[in-house]
Amino acid sequence: ARNSQIGSGDRAERIRTYRWKDNIAVDHRLNESFPLQPTLAGQLDPIVAALTQQETARRLAAL
Repeated sequence: ARNSQIGSGDRAERIRTYRWKDNIAVDHRLNESFPLQPTLAGQLDPIVAALTQQETARRLAAL
């Protein structure tokens, strides 16, 4: 369980990319984009909610 959460640390294992010219932050775990400025200001609630929903769906599918 825990091993599936730990990555290898490789450079290609990205979590988030900040695209300044497009004014978005891309979360690669979710394959979703979020507004850049609120994300940088610490307003991570939309990202956390999406990650929680993804994890809940993964756990339900494993039952």
